[in-house]
Amino acid sequence: MLKITVLRSPSVDLNGDPLSFPFKRADALLYYMAVQKSATRQELAALLWEDYDESNGLKQLRNILYHLKKILGGDFLISPQKSLIRVNPAWELDCDYDRFMRDGDLAAYRGSFLQGFGVKRAFSFEEWMCRTADRLRDLYLERVTQTAEAAVQQ
Repeated sequence: MLKITVLRSPSVDLNGDPLSFPFKRADALLYYMAVQKSATRQELAALLWEDYDESNGLKQLRNILYHLKKILGGDFLISPQKSLIRVNPAWELDCDYDRFMRDGDLAAYRGSFLQGFGVKRAFSFEEWMCRTADRLRDLYLERVTQTAEAAVQQ
């Protein structure tokens, strides 16, 4: 099972063993895909290699995908169409983001989204990360308020 934590300082565990990646952009790609579930190759290249031309950005993306496959020991990310990359539904994934968003698990929210994480010269990724952190914080506060109001009414 792949466990990805993004609602605090991020981490990745595979079958209980912590993983580390050789490049921050590999971590960023994994976190982005754990949240978004699918993206085009062009979207990912623009997100993580915005200062590269498209051809070199796509080349860097292929390199990171290769490293992720090697480290994870399989195809966590698949490409059902040449231009699209998706999270492989055959993989068992436990992500605190999914528990919070899909299941409404307030306990899954243990801190700011990707707290303390950053990628140099990836301004589009940083912007996405900040927007997502703000959105999740607001949603958390809204859900806590609703829970508290329901408790008071009972």
